[in-house]
Amino acid sequence: MLSKIKNEISHFNSFPRNMRYLLMANLMYAFVLPVIELFVGAYIVSPPDATKILTVAEKQANINLYLFYQFAVYFGTPLTFVINGFLLRKIKVSYLYSLGLLLSGVSMTLMMSFKHLSPIGVVCAGLIMGTSYGFFWANRDYMSLDATTDESRNYYFSIDTIFYTLTWIIVPSIIGTVIAFGPTHLLYTAKSAYIGITVAVFILSLLAVFIINREKYHNPKSEKFLFFKYDKLWRKMIAFSITKGVMQGAIMIFPILLILSMIGGVNMLGIIVSGGQILSAIMLYIIGRIAKPKHRLAIYIVSISFFTIAILIHGTLYSVLGVILYNVLQFIAKPLHDVSYFPTEFRVIDIVSKIENRSEFSYIINHEISLFFGRITAILLVLFLAYEINADFALRFGLFFIAAVMLLSVFIGKSLIKDCNKKEIIDDFAVEITQVEDEQQRKAI
Repeated sequence: MLSKIKNEISHFNSFPRNMRYLLMANLMYAFVLPVIELFVGAYIVSPPDATKILTVAEKQANINLYLFYQFAVYFGTPLTFVINGFLLRKIKVSYLYSLGLLLSGVSMTLMMSFKHLSPIGVVCAGLIMGTSYGFFWANRDYMSLDATTDESRNYYFSIDTIFYTLTWIIVPSIIGTVIAFGPTHLLYTAKSAYIGITVAVFILSLLAVFIINREKYHNPKSEKFLFFKYDKLWRKMIAFSITKGVMQGAIMIFPILLILSMIGGVNMLGIIVSGGQILSAIMLYIIGRIAKPKHRLAIYIVSISFFTIAILIHGTLYSVLGVILYNVLQFIAKPLHDVSYFPTEFRVIDIVSKIENRSEFSYIINHEISLFFGRITAILLVLFLAYEINADFALRFGLFFIAAVMLLSVFIGKSLIKDCNKKEIIDDFAVEITQVEDEQQRKAI
């Protein structure tokens, strides 16, 4: 066993230093992400200073506040991607990455400072969190693209996703227990627990900042990065990314609303989210070690199958058991989806950036804007069904639309990968022709 562990460590160390340092910084942020994705939502939907059981109208109002918050996050993220593109002409990519890490704590601090949550307050906090996501993901994506090759990306994204998977086991359970323990035993208030969690977020963010700035990373070329016309292959990638955005919107919105609406309590939230994650982490590591680029479509189809089955179970049962099974299955599906989707995206960027002779970062920005449309589609669907029919109908049947989109994405993904293979075959053939012509010219001379 010890020899196997040493072998895996050696395998990890065989990759470039900048790739390894980026993974370690991402690990620190992986401890932060469950906090800002789950417990910020819990803070809005079930305020810690509530002194009475919420009425149906009050609960609906808090759910609406949460949706306003998410809308602000979704709007702020792609906007910051564009701003980040201009800033990269003057500021190091690692510095902007670090800014994104620290702003997540600023957003949480702002929200904790409000005596009473209001639409304006949560929108402001949401915009700051969206800015945090924008600086973090824009620079993380470019640094990941620059530090990896197509052959190493299955391993890179499996390790990266394992970090997030394991922290989604540890963090929700610990924090859910901490928040529930204090008020139960009259040791501290739930509000004090949230403040302590915010301090922890700052500390972990500072550790990630320290790690990432120990290594040098290249900025993208200082050139135009906003375009409106793209190669057919990238247009197909845009369609694929919109389906990814719809899934992201669903994963960000539905779990927190389902658990807090039908089960209640952040302690139970932490326990439920932990289910299925260990199995997912084991699968991810095996995938990263043995899977090749040709296996990505198969992995993607498996992830969509898990996600669709989860939705069907939830819609059929619509009960506490259904919510538990839905969350366990969809938290298995998401890592598998990520580890197959992101390497495919980077492969497409590698190809089209050469075809169109453009900076890779221009495609990263365009990709994020496409994700934005998908996320907004998911949240507007929930709002429409909640207002036109009722909240229960939205929570029960809204996911069926998401399932239909994800099933459609399988056909888009299959076509996209097929086109990538064709482009690479043509490029390889063109290189061979050029080499033959050069050889013939040398012989003629």
